[in-house]
Amino acid sequence: MVKREANGEDPQSACTDETFVKRYLVSQMRSSTPACGKALELCDSLFHLGAILDWVGPQRESISKSSVEWDEMLSNMMSAARKKWKRDPTWLDKTFPCKLFDATRQANFVYYNLLRMMTIETKVLKKGDGMDFCHTVIACAFSGFAALDTQWKRRVESLPPNPLARIYSPLELDQMVTDMESWIKDHAT
Repeated sequence: MVKREANGEDPQSACTDETFVKRYLVSQMRSSTPACGKALELCDSLFHLGAILDWVGPQRESISKSSVEWDEMLSNMMSAARKKWKRDPTWLDKTFPCKLFDATRQANFVYYNLLRMMTIETKVLKKGDGMDFCHTVIACAFSGFAALDTQWKRRVESLPPNPLARIYSPLELDQMVTDMESWIKDHAT
């Protein structure tokens, strides 16, 4: 997604995981009981979160394995970057300069600024940080509202000024719902 966006792809399509959507639709076409209850038709419930979670649920083991792999990849990346930065304090500014917000490169803005921040502040990653990093980039760059844990919320709020998603911590979920309902009311036609 970051690469597609950097190559000039429209941000609205760069955030779509076509492979995920295709696999989901194929599974729904093969299923004896698609989300809509009939032969696959484009109904409101086809892309409801519940139908997608029903499809993803049995893949829990594979997702857990991927999470471990993401953790390892991010940890190795952060460890190598941190060592280079410690040896040469100018390395970070050369390699991961602070990016200013660009509406055509929203994911790149979040991705590179988070990598920069984590290189400076993160000595040891926690279990799940690899997936959390990916979710944070996508949630911030391509949504209006997002719920993240307190640590990730703090990181996002430390990014350079931007008009990206409003982030809520676990203790702010009631406010998130209120704000979403208000937004829907304000944008109803």
